[in-house]
Amino acid sequence: MNITFKITIAFLLFANIVGAQNGSLETLEKGITEYNKLHNLSEALTESTVSAAELNAVETMLQTGTALFESVLQSPADSLHNIASYLKNNLLYDYAQVLFQSGDKAKALPILVGMEGSMDQLAALSYPLVFEGDTKAMTIQWSDFVPRLFNLNVQLGEKYFAENNYDTALVYIRKARDLNDWDTQQMTLNTDRLLRIKMAQNEYDEELLESALVMMANYGDMDAAARTAAPQLNDTPNRCAGIIEKILSDNPDLSGNGEVWARTYRMLVNEEMNTEALNFAEKVLKTDFKDHEFLLSVFPLANNEKRKDLARQVLDRYALDITDTECDNLGVVADNYTLIGEDILAQKFRTKAEKCTKVKATEIKQAGKDGGLYVGTYVFPWIRTDWGAVAAIQTRKH
Repeated sequence: MNITFKITIAFLLFANIVGAQNGSLETLEKGITEYNKLHNLSEALTESTVSAAELNAVETMLQTGTALFESVLQSPADSLHNIASYLKNNLLYDYAQVLFQSGDKAKALPILVGMEGSMDQLAALSYPLVFEGDTKAMTIQWSDFVPRLFNLNVQLGEKYFAENNYDTALVYIRKARDLNDWDTQQMTLNTDRLLRIKMAQNEYDEELLESALVMMANYGDMDAAARTAAPQLNDTPNRCAGIIEKILSDNPDLSGNGEVWARTYRMLVNEEMNTEALNFAEKVLKTDFKDHEFLLSVFPLANNEKRKDLARQVLDRYALDITDTECDNLGVVADNYTLIGEDILAQKFRTKAEKCTKVKATEIKQAGKDGGLYVGTYVFPWIRTDWGAVAAIQTRKH
């Protein structure tokens, strides 16, 4: 075989590869057109608007797009395979979601079951996936894919939960949980199934504790419309509080030295469940927990709820944890002992506050005489924290 013949063969092979690559690019661009059409339609549809004509149109887009992506996957254009695989599988995912919207769950669920392995393979790809063709360009980020993977696992978890196949349901529920997607309502519903399964199996463990805390926090983030749309979650605060109380009572070491009791207290306050919240505050006081924000928030609530005993306990703990150099805090303690009728203690701390203020004033005056700069905070006695205001502006802490 002479050199000229070898070069000719090599050129023909190269030309064939380039031709196949160009053909695959064109085919992929056509597939992207079908994908965009189906995806946009699925995003626009709701359960009340899916007509037979629209469903037929979606099925045509699915068939056309799938054939185009399959053609690319069977071509030697390896660089296009990942994006073609992504689009082919997500085309099918969008079709399944349209079926859900049309009420045909029986047809949609087997599709999701069948594509689980392919979606897991897509999860293992390196993102972003980038495609630049002659007429189309596309960049797919991990953040574009994760809501779909999350929703797939939520829907499969729901399917197996409804079938009482709890072990399999937990696999998908946990996969969805670990993706930690932004959809608060779906996360709450997903966690709700985990709680119900573990309670049915009498598994009151650390996973159930953390799940109850997460669910309670997520429920707190749901607006009124989302809560109305999920009435099965109405008992969330009571149910989660009951789970948390049982687990911590049986396993005190899991309370984080009172922090978990305190977290639950805050969430119950946000739900305006004051009686239940104060019961959790009492649990906190059985530990060494001394967080000032917590103590300052409990005092006015306990006082308003006529729980002088509890108000006195949190005030005593707070008073023990401040120093004689905290002028403002000493004054607040004095004022609030007065509120609950503890006049002797009130006078004791008022005297301390006045002495503290005089010492601070002397230090500032002396620093001025010496030409130095006093580094510190001089808190005037009439500028004091209003504990009631602290409770009113308290925000949730997770």
